[in-house]
Amino acid sequence: MSCEPRLSPPPLGDPSSPVGHPSFRESSESSSSSSSFTTDPASVGVAEAPPLVEVVREDAPTNAVVRSGSPPMVVPLEDLKWVDPRVLDISSAYGTEESVTKFLLKHPILKAEEYSSYFSILPCGATERVCIGRPGSDPPFFYMYTCFFVDLFVSLPFYVFTMGVLRTLNVAPTQVHPNTWASLQAFRLLCDVMCLHPTPSCFLSYYNSHPAKKVAWHSLAGRPGSVLFYLFALSYKRFKERFVKVVIRPEATSFFFDSVGRSRFPLYWTALLL
Repeated sequence: MSCEPRLSPPPLGDPSSPVGHPSFRESSESSSSSSSFTTDPASVGVAEAPPLVEVVREDAPTNAVVRSGSPPMVVPLEDLKWVDPRVLDISSAYGTEESVTKFLLKHPILKAEEYSSYFSILPCGATERVCIGRPGSDPPFFYMYTCFFVDLFVSLPFYVFTMGVLRTLNVAPTQVHPNTWASLQAFRLLCDVMCLHPTPSCFLSYYNSHPAKKVAWHSLAGRPGSVLFYLFALSYKRFKERFVKVVIRPEATSFFFDSVGRSRFPLYWTALLL
């Protein structure tokens, strides 16, 4: 495992870090310091796969849940012909503010209370689908399956490593199957325990990616003889209708966008998997 040694778990990305060298890196000076995030400007949003990858909260919920003030975004179905029909058939079980508030009371989803003003966690309208979204949406948003928070301990904001994997694969968070999210989380924690610095290229060197013509939930397949984790190897069920909308408030813009406004990973589903 060609990872760099470090002294502490990776903190959050530094919103002010420059965009330059085409790689991901994180500093590990102290638990209060921020990690730097750098990418190739030309590849943000249309990520280039590394050589080793084959293409084959706990604040009061009343502070987190607010009305968006705008109707749900509706993307014509003819614009989503590249999406598997199974995805388009599923609406969210979290369709009311009450249901989202109950969820947030039970499950903290933020790394620290200081981020309580950074996000709005909203219910999804009956016409919304997890694959819907358009670049330039104001305010920007993305969807998250609740199982990511409950079962896999994903938290907001994302780690730089997590965003790097999503960007390299050119996929939105909900476009990745929970099986792969479990491996991603386990790899990051393993590196924490071993005092190693997790990088997207190191993680993805253990997996093959097999894009499909009709885009659905994307899973990574372990390379023969290099399987790292077996947890969640079987089919992960009953997650597809349980998703919420995460709206990025202005305070959190720098965590998800670079200095010129390009997203650090695809917020919305993509037709192209690299």
